[in-house]
Amino acid sequence: MTDTILTLPLALIVVDPTKNCRRELGSIDDLVEATELLHPVTVRPRDDGLYDLIAGYRRVAAAAQKGEGAILARVWHGDELERAVVNLRENLDRRSLTTWETAAACQRLQVEHGLTPAQIVERTGLHIATVNNHLRCLRLLE
Repeated sequence: MTDTILTLPLALIVVDPTKNCRRELGSIDDLVEATELLHPVTVRPRDDGLYDLIAGYRRVAAAAQKGEGAILARVWHGDELERAVVNLRENLDRRSLTTWETAAACQRLQVEHGLTPAQIVERTGLHIATVNNHLRCLRLLE
């Protein structure tokens, strides 16, 4: 099934706080920058007619704060594992994740999806030492 691009009402987009990076937007400059990006947000259709946000939390939040009623969205039909990887890669590309957020995302890929560190590296593009160090940090907290 191919992806489609459409203008989607914000009211139809569901943000899952456990799966999306929920950073404060900060200044008005950040708000403008987040909504003026040319890339659409990525959503996945649900059975109830709503859409789960896969990538683009800051763009959705910025559009809502600016009072916009809709946003450009790419409707994607991937599975839950692909969703987790796409979300992590977008956040890594934007370089906005803290060490702990990156570690938690790697741990979710390992625990919830059964990926080995090598598979996480293959899917995310992270270096093996980075993945291992992040997972090790979390184990130290246990």
